[in-house]
Amino acid sequence: MNPLAGGAIPSHEKEFAFLAGPRETATQAALRFVIGCPEISVALVGFTTRAQVDEACALADCAAVVTAAVRERLRSHLGGNLNEICTGCGYCDDCPVDIPIPAYMQFYNDKVMFGKSDDDMRKALGFHHDWGLLVGRKASAEACVTCGKCESACTQHLRISKWLETVAAWESGK
Repeated sequence: MNPLAGGAIPSHEKEFAFLAGPRETATQAALRFVIGCPEISVALVGFTTRAQVDEACALADCAAVVTAAVRERLRSHLGGNLNEICTGCGYCDDCPVDIPIPAYMQFYNDKVMFGKSDDDMRKALGFHHDWGLLVGRKASAEACVTCGKCESACTQHLRISKWLETVAAWESGK
C-alpha cells in the first residue's frame, strides 16, 4: 500500500531523484521497485489518470527483479525517518475538536522527509496558514486534547499528538 508514499514521491521528484535510474523519474523508479520485488504480489496505487495506469503497465512489462545491490543502494540513501512519513490516508480526519490533522500531517512530512530546520518550518507554517494547507482551518494544533483518536486511526502508528505539540509551539512563536 502507498508505493508512492501517499503522493509524496510524485510531488517531490527532485528530492527523490536518487531513486531513479538513467532516463526515469523517481515515480517510475518507485513503481519499478514495487513491481520488481518478488515479496510484493499486489501494489495499491492511487492512479488518477489513464496515462498513469498506462505508464505503470509499461513499467510492469519490462520490470526486472530488484537485486540486493539495488536494495542496498536505496537503503544507504534512506534514513529510518522515512518509516515515519504520513501517507495521507486521512483516517485521522475525525478530530473531536476539529483540528485539520491531515493538513498538519502533510506539513509534518516536510520536516521528516527533508530534514528542514525548525526556523524553516516556522516560516513555512506562516505560508501554510495564509496560502497553503492550513487555510480555513477550524482549529489550531494547540487545541489538541490528546484524546488519541487520531493515533488509534493512524495506519502508520505515528505520534500525531506529539507532532501537534511541536507545531503548537511554532504557531505560538516559541
